[in-house]
Amino acid sequence: MIIAVPIEKSTRKSFLSQSFARASYFGVYDSENETFHVLDNPYAKGQSGVGVKAVELLRNHDVNHVIAYRIGTKAKQVIDAANITVSNPIDGSCIENIETFLEDKQ
Repeated sequence: MIIAVPIEKSTRKSFLSQSFARASYFGVYDSENETFHVLDNPYAKGQSGVGVKAVELLRNHDVNHVIAYRIGTKAKQVIDAANITVSNPIDGSCIENIETFLEDKQ
């Protein structure tokens, strides 16, 4: 499973961004390979359609789960169409959210 989390800074200890599409970065964790990397979000400061573009970015990296506070209506439609699941975050860092999600799945 590949999990994406919108984050404020380019580190696994970053806190989550309040906005999915306007996040500066996405923390991406591959649970099969146990690898973590950060994607720059080139659409964070865009004018319109940034949610859909952010979802496309994540789809291009084979993401199949997102942990986020708020996702816009159009972005959520694209997420649903792509069969990407979504869960609400806990108060904590990017990696704490990923670890909690994976623990809850067991």
